[in-house]
Amino acid sequence: MLRVATLGTFLNPDRRTDGFSNHSFNLSRWLSRLEDANVTMVSFGEADETRMLDRYRFIMMRRGWSYKRFPLIPLLRIALILRREKPDLIHIQGTTFTHFLVYALTLSPRNVPKVVTVHGHPAEEGVARGCWKKDSFKAKLIGFGEDLTARSADAILFVTTKLRNEWTVKYGEHNGPDYYTIMNAVDPDEFSCKADSNIGGVRLVVLSAKALVPPNGQEYLVRAFPRILEAVPDARLLIAGEGPDRFRLERIAAEIGVQSRISFLGCVPNKEMPDLMSRTTIFVAPSIRMGEVEEGSSIVVLEAMASGVPVIATDVGGLVELVSNGKTGILVQERDPGAISDAVLDLYAHPERRKEMARAAREYVLLERTWEQVAFMHMQIYRSLMRKRERGLTR
Repeated sequence: MLRVATLGTFLNPDRRTDGFSNHSFNLSRWLSRLEDANVTMVSFGEADETRMLDRYRFIMMRRGWSYKRFPLIPLLRIALILRREKPDLIHIQGTTFTHFLVYALTLSPRNVPKVVTVHGHPAEEGVARGCWKKDSFKAKLIGFGEDLTARSADAILFVTTKLRNEWTVKYGEHNGPDYYTIMNAVDPDEFSCKADSNIGGVRLVVLSAKALVPPNGQEYLVRAFPRILEAVPDARLLIAGEGPDRFRLERIAAEIGVQSRISFLGCVPNKEMPDLMSRTTIFVAPSIRMGEVEEGSSIVVLEAMASGVPVIATDVGGLVELVSNGKTGILVQERDPGAISDAVLDLYAHPERRKEMARAAREYVLLERTWEQVAFMHMQIYRSLMRKRERGLTR
């Protein structure tokens, strides 16, 4: 039995809404279903809590007010928990410079292999979202987390080929950790194909579900809606997610006269997404490039595909790897409301095309993007690292 400890700062499992947490919880759930895996997730949160989720253990440590001032305290707590859990392998989610990354790559036992999953470029993403400036201490500290990963991890996993290529250009891949690309996944049973009732229906319901921040491009979907309403007056736009861009998006909707046809749903817990998808006609992911930042790998797009909801996405980042243009979805140019409205109206006008696209998208998910497959791929990597450890070849 291989004991795996997954470390990271995850949202409460009952209220998780972000792709990072969904990736980590789903991976742990499916790993724990393998006969030879024992999984423990460790995170900071609102309270001290230990509970079983499915077949894996989730340990939450209450984040103390003094942790930033006295970083040795949380490092000690992590060390005590892992000393008790005795993991054979440690998997860190994300390269942000956290207590988990520091402990795993500098203080944990050297004979325990370390795996890190790269979900994006957190330093550059924070700059693009206006959270900090490019040369700020925070950005430099997060960048140091990437450097530490490149030097000290035994294996680095990437959720898109693009991320792996960018990392290779920056750090190389010789005499360092092993690199693997394992894309995100979805549970096709959880997001079953319920959207058939919308195929050929009268009402047009368009959904976008991402954090409300400029790189996710919801502005261009809002600006596309007047033209959509001209053709389909009873159309509705649902925007799920929360973030600093909400007020600006609401203001734009009011200025162009479509506020009565747009519903801002706020954060929708992952457990409620299947029902929301079942009421959706077309899903739109209007992400844009901002500086060095592009969309990574969108789990919510996979959820739409698994639900039989036709997808329109912009041709940026990992969306290009996810959507096969004209087959499993439609790719449009970024920052182009006209291209979005044209694609929405064209799909709406051709219900048989929507139906065929939805079928092909779900088939793609079933063949290549299920959590069962992804968990098996992770286990193969874990076992490979354990064999290297036995031969004394881990870093």
